[in-house]
Amino acid sequence: MKHFQILLGTKLADTPGTQLAVDLGALVLVIAILLLGGVSNPLAWILLPGGLLIVAIVRTVIVARRNTP
Repeated sequence: MKHFQILLGTKLADTPGTQLAVDLGALVLVIAILLLGGVSNPLAWILLPGGLLIVAIVRTVIVARRNTP
């Protein structure tokens, strides 16, 4: 089951900093794909990176709360 969590991106990191770094790396990758793909739809530029940023923050908060004694 752990391998599927890693593949789907649902496995959370051990520290909040690591989780944020992984999620922000995905955000950079999505922006690069949008740039290289020549996407000109403004909704794609707003919703995709914005949605990923919100997901990154939520996942970081989950890791931070899980690690709080």
